[in-house]
Amino acid sequence: MEPIRTLDGLVELVKGRKTMTLAVANGQDPHTIEAVYRGVKEGLVKAKMVGDRERIEELSREKGVDASVFEIIDVKEPNEAGRIARDLVREGEAQVLMKGLISTDVYMRLILDKEKGLLPKGRILSHIAVMETPSYPKLLFVSDVAVIPKPDLKQKIAITNYAIEVAHKFGIENPKVAILAATEKVSDKMEATIDAAIIAKMAERKQIKGAIVDGPLALDVAVSREACEIKSLKS
Repeated sequence: MEPIRTLDGLVELVKGRKTMTLAVANGQDPHTIEAVYRGVKEGLVKAKMVGDRERIEELSREKGVDASVFEIIDVKEPNEAGRIARDLVREGEAQVLMKGLISTDVYMRLILDKEKGLLPKGRILSHIAVMETPSYPKLLFVSDVAVIPKPDLKQKIAITNYAIEVAHKFGIENPKVAILAATEKVSDKMEATIDAAIIAKMAERKQIKGAIVDGPLALDVAVSREACEIKSLKS
């Protein structure tokens, strides 16, 4: 598999695979409706919109969206809509859960519920953003910028492994991983630099596999050869 270097390339890859079903938790949000409609029309997903049917259909008309492409499950109460959407994934009727117009706190509690949630036992819930920018020649994977505000070392190791796994799914056999901190120097006064050095050493000793890992690194040297040269840094 050739590495995917653009988001358009990702779309083309998904089009060639089995179509998954998306369950949207409280889908009466115009931006959500537009995004899901585009995914359905491009053949990327099938969609189950859980929420207020009347409101979903009204917003769809306002946006010029044909709501008949969705399966709408009429649920008036937002939290209940979230629960039903989650259960669709638990029961195998959908493969992907998407957040609609529902409180983030409620949404996360539904996912993390110990009895009925979606997180496998012993795993850590994380977040990965995949970004494409004209000023950089390839995709950037950034994690975690949404779920764990201050990860400890164990969580950082899990985040690193998740990011490597996602990069492999994009056809990147040996991704370069920068463990970020405010400085490239290890300091006992900055826990982030110590954690980064530990993770880099773990990768060197094959405790973390499938990637080239270095850290601590500031963001500028992680993405810019010129910044490395200015700082006389070899990575």
